[in-house]
Amino acid sequence: MNFLNLQYFVMAADEGNITRAAEKLNISQQSLSNHIANLEKTFQVELFVRKPSLTLTYAGERLYSHAVRILDIQSQIENEMKDISKHKNGVLRIGISYTRGRTFLPEIVPMFKERNPFVKLTIIESNSQALEEDLLRGYIDLYVGTNIPERPEITTEQLTRDKFYLVVPKSMMKIIYGDQAEEYAIKYRDETPLEAFSSQPFLLLSRENRIRNIIEGYMQQKGIHLDIQMEMENIETLFALSCRGVGITVYPETFLKSTEIFRKKENDQVYFFPLNESFGGSTLSIGYHNQRYLTAAAKEFIELAKEACAV
Repeated sequence: MNFLNLQYFVMAADEGNITRAAEKLNISQQSLSNHIANLEKTFQVELFVRKPSLTLTYAGERLYSHAVRILDIQSQIENEMKDISKHKNGVLRIGISYTRGRTFLPEIVPMFKERNPFVKLTIIESNSQALEEDLLRGYIDLYVGTNIPERPEITTEQLTRDKFYLVVPKSMMKIIYGDQAEEYAIKYRDETPLEAFSSQPFLLLSRENRIRNIIEGYMQQKGIHLDIQMEMENIETLFALSCRGVGITVYPETFLKSTEIFRKKENDQVYFFPLNESFGGSTLSIGYHNQRYLTAAAKEFIELAKEACAV
């Protein structure tokens, strides 16, 4: 048995498909099958039921549980030895949501790469729930997320507080308030209650998203119901649709600051209304597993992230 056999076995189990696993590993299907066969020969057990689909046997389930821990320990040992020998190389795996990456990474990655030219960055983009699970399982080293839940195994460093804006099409304001649209736009310039627009069509992120959870919590607290006409994973698409008059969406301030239309004092498409204080906001944090070895590269990335967000 060797680490490579275990690594390939875990990938096959995670994918549940030999073809996809081989493609991700950049090896042939036959080569992957040979690695699995070597493990089965070593332990004299079958690890997979291959028909009608690839699933783990009981022996496979037990080996998978041990293999994940073994590979995690191997990775931590390698990272610690590299730090001790002062070799500034290796891999840093960062998990971040699909849309946070656009606003967060361009500020930090260039500085990090300048200081750590031989550290390979692997960026995993997914939703909050999947990334938290990846962090707990040791598949990523750092997780950048919103309102990361408190867990004994996860330590978080706060980066910034983020408030939310309603993106309201000007055409919709005309429908709601008629000739008084501009008067109400001025009124809502400082803050606005979400319930003022509850009867209008809303475009929101899917329920797996942390921002959607914040919105749902406020709705329950206030006892209001929104007319949700569309849900999706990509907040950029929702924003673009709102700018075309399709409906109202909720957008974080940090995203808006990087949006060209927001930087203009006047525009012909939408109003940006900050939600009132009772709506609350979100905390952007960076988290890591406190029972795993944290490399010098990971520590430096955290410090650079805190510096960038403090500006």
